[in-house]
Amino acid sequence: TLAVSSVGTLTVTAGTFDANNQNMSTGILSSTGAGVARAITLGSGTLTLNALAGTVLDFASAAGNLTLSAASSTIVVSSAANNTRTLNFGVSKTYGTVSLVNSGFATYSTDLIAGTAVTIATLNMTAPITIRMNATFTMNVTNAIAWAGTAYNNAILIFPGGTQTPTIALAGGSTLDWCVFGGITFTGSPVATNSIDMKNNTGITIGGPAGGVVGVIGS
Repeated sequence: TLAVSSVGTLTVTAGTFDANNQNMSTGILSSTGAGVARAITLGSGTLTLNALAGTVLDFASAAGNLTLSAASSTIVVSSAANNTRTLNFGVSKTYGTVSLVNSGFATYSTDLIAGTAVTIATLNMTAPITIRMNATFTMNVTNAIAWAGTAYNNAILIFPGGTQTPTIALAGGSTLDWCVFGGITFTGSPVATNSIDMKNNTGITIGGPAGGVVGVIGS
């Protein structure tokens, strides 16, 4: 296991970084900018990003200059504070498992998801958490999800980070429970129960909390 300080940054600016299928722990993983070819291979290991705030995964502006091999990896974003963390997945990259973890806090941490498009095999979320997505972002999740919050302020909140509508493309059979949505385009016909529709959502069936009104939108 490679361990870097939780406030440290592992930056790849040129050449190749190969994790050799080993587990890693650092505050931030960064490889940004254009013009210099470089490669990051995470393999089948687990990368834990535990910075308390800031852009914890930063592949902004990397475009075709970064070759990323992460389709078999697990990335865990874990916070021990009620702060905002940003994940910039870059341009059209593919990831294995991504887990967004709020480490037991009863208040919300916020993950800002940025980039242009990303494919994630398995996306896990631990409530309570707020997700704000880049306004034109498309997130493809290939395995069916089962995101579940609970009552009493332990929900999962998902909103756009601007005035445009991001897209979450889900596998068939995906379910969500105790979530709040606003301004999101869904594909895959997911079903949400005990959840709240904050309007301008499409492609999802949302059932309100027990005793509330059930609505179908985007059908």
